[in-house]
Amino acid sequence: MRNLLLSLSLALLASPAVAVSSGVAEDSPALTLLHLTDGGTLWGEIVAHDPSALSFRRLDNGGVVKLPWSVLDVAQSETLRETYGYVDHTQEELMLEADRLVLDDGTEVIGKIVARTDAALLVKTATAVVPVPKARLRGSAGTLQVPALEIYTREELYQQERANLVQDSASSNYELGRYCERILDFAHAAEHYEQARDLDKKFKPDELPGLVARAKLRAENQAQLDYLYQVDLLRARKRFDEAQKLADAFAGLYPDSSLLADVEKKKKQIAKAREQALRDDVVSLYHFHFGRVVESKVRDPQFGLEAALEYATDKLAEDLENAVLADLQRRVSKGVQIEEVRKHWAERKNPPAQKASYGMGTWLLGEDDARKGLAAEVPKAAQTEKDAERAKLEEKIKRYLANQAMVKKAKVDADKEGEPAQFWSTWNVAGKKQWLMAYFVEHTKVFQATRALFTNCPDCGGTGVREILNTGSARTNASPQGRGGQSAGGANSASISLIDCPSCHRIGVRRRVSYR
Repeated sequence: MRNLLLSLSLALLASPAVAVSSGVAEDSPALTLLHLTDGGTLWGEIVAHDPSALSFRRLDNGGVVKLPWSVLDVAQSETLRETYGYVDHTQEELMLEADRLVLDDGTEVIGKIVARTDAALLVKTATAVVPVPKARLRGSAGTLQVPALEIYTREELYQQERANLVQDSASSNYELGRYCERILDFAHAAEHYEQARDLDKKFKPDELPGLVARAKLRAENQAQLDYLYQVDLLRARKRFDEAQKLADAFAGLYPDSSLLADVEKKKKQIAKAREQALRDDVVSLYHFHFGRVVESKVRDPQFGLEAALEYATDKLAEDLENAVLADLQRRVSKGVQIEEVRKHWAERKNPPAQKASYGMGTWLLGEDDARKGLAAEVPKAAQTEKDAERAKLEEKIKRYLANQAMVKKAKVDADKEGEPAQFWSTWNVAGKKQWLMAYFVEHTKVFQATRALFTNCPDCGGTGVREILNTGSARTNASPQGRGGQSAGGANSASISLIDCPSCHRIGVRRRVSYR
């Protein structure tokens, strides 16, 4: 906002209609040493100045030369321009802490919570006290810094600060004038600067004349400045369509304004900010809607595995793109086109990594796809004293799996053909959602899959099989031999056999994918 006011002030001061800003600098010292950007120096007297240059009477030959501020040493130029009131590094728009409420439709209410009832929060803004139903709130209220004029009117802010004014103090009037500029109240700013000047002629004699002239010029153009302030405010709030509409209408309302060039700059700022907002939002919205679009499908109990596979490779990309487009048209601009969405998504750079997991449905991929990349991801376990026993078990598992593979090739099990669909139909929504997201990432080019991650099946520890202990008994009864006869007892025996792990179906791992 400071830069806005500075650029507008300089444009106003440079206007032919406001040539009063230039004049003899009677309060300048008799001799001044100017330091130039080329390293040279000049002794002489500043006889006049304006926003673009100063007139300097040289001591060596008495000639008067007009020097643009840009030829002076940067530090000296800034000091002199600030002294004469052409720049103001100290004035910044007054900011206050405000409450930010997000409603169930995504809209925001920004203001100050001044009261609470059982059903609503009362939020003060500069235009009204707005009741916000608690039932419509999404999450808790947050805070942020906003311009004070979004919460209070200019007159409210002025009267609050004026209560602290010491009427006969030049410095107190000066500080109030500075405060008035921060709330864009230029008429009162000029009034208090003049009072400070009149109360004490020795108080800031170099600074006050420029401040008075600048504040008066701004006051004369208060309506235009307020108008352009609204354009800036709408742009900052990412309400680009409204900001553009106001900027386009300015020339019709103020055809003779000296600020028309600034309006054109603001139009470029709006376009640039809109482009940046699209660039920033496209990536986050793609990830946000990815899960939502998939979940909306898998919640349908009739959405089976076959339909899910077809949807992932056929329609999901289009649905996701359209969801992002609709959200951008609501958030950023109604004029956003699908080509802009595609452009910014394709140009994304280093977005945060996301993950999706096939979970306990990893086996649905088949062994080759489920374990693809596993060798590079899972290092060999460290050796222990039980290596021999473990090696023996691993060899047994290896033979079992080989035998099972041979059986699978030779025989078609009709019951198992329907097992994947049956599993899918009884799986929970969260599992199906993650599975379909991971499948989409790895089988389309919409997202960039960065790597596959693996964890061992928790039921079999990564072996792919379960050990079953079989127990049995044999009993032999001896014929009775009268009193004192003996009977032979039974001997117990047990054996261990292997079966496919019912959780991972011999895959041994659960697969996840990392993507951007």
